[in-house]
Amino acid sequence: MSNNSISVVCGDNKTELSFTLKDSANAVVNITGFTIRFAIRKQGAVANTNNANNTCTLVSPTLGVFKYSFVSTDLPSSGTYLGQLIITFTDSKIHKVPVFLKIQAIESYV
Repeated sequence: MSNNSISVVCGDNKTELSFTLKDSANAVVNITGFTIRFAIRKQGAVANTNNANNTCTLVSPTLGVFKYSFVSTDLPSSGTYLGQLIITFTDSKIHKVPVFLKIQAIESYV
């Protein structure tokens, strides 16, 4: 499991995650034409919470930069969620990054 973790308040729809895709030699990957999704699942659950909104936005494809923007239904209750990147290359091959990000969802105080 990755050591990457963040905390987000349940129902937040302003949080954005920015990523840069690099290869094993740490060189930037040109993601032009790629489809990248960010699946979110509560730890221990069998279904993702963001199937309707899991596509990332390619920000600067030639520099490998993309982002995921949370919507209010991504983290419906407090607890630990796991985020996984699913990358579809231009040749239709798919790479699923194992547990990439641990998300701690916190109830709102207001």
